[in-house]
Amino acid sequence: MLKRKYSNKPDYKHTAKYQAKTEYVNNPDFNGYVTIFRFDEVQKPLITTYNHKEYCLADSGYIWLQTLPTNEKYCLTTLIDNKLNIIEWYFDVIKNQGLIDGIPYFDDLYLDVVVSQINSTYLLDEDELQDALDKNIITKDDYNNAYIVAHDIIENKTNIEHLINFSFKYLHYMLEKFE
Repeated sequence: MLKRKYSNKPDYKHTAKYQAKTEYVNNPDFNGYVTIFRFDEVQKPLITTYNHKEYCLADSGYIWLQTLPTNEKYCLTTLIDNKLNIIEWYFDVIKNQGLIDGIPYFDDLYLDVVVSQINSTYLLDEDELQDALDKNIITKDDYNNAYIVAHDIIENKTNIEHLINFSFKYLHYMLEKFE
């Protein structure tokens, strides 16, 4: 079964306290759901390593800005530190999206694309995608479509300047919702 992720909960198990707000946006540059998570308190920081360098992705005071565009096969999460510096952009490749009781969700297709501020792009979790295929959790079409979407993201959605402008526009928009 695919992992279903809900927009009102961060996908981070060590969260002690957080605030979340979701809004539907219909603008010329974006149509879909925007969710902001403000981590007030975490039990343990989330640390990852790329190219032998550690990055903190979640800690007290950090923000995750999630955008789920309508009729697209990805969800973009912008990870922001407690000084409002963007750490990275994380694209989940998805199979489906929808609403349950007014809460957006997506069904994760395992494959992910990460773009760092230093303009490095990583394709992640190919082993998880292959494992899902081998265990008949997904079909061969799902497998192939995941790669098609991931390569489209890499080719067409990883312009750093655009990502920065887009992320800060919707970050400030959502921060106003908390005031």
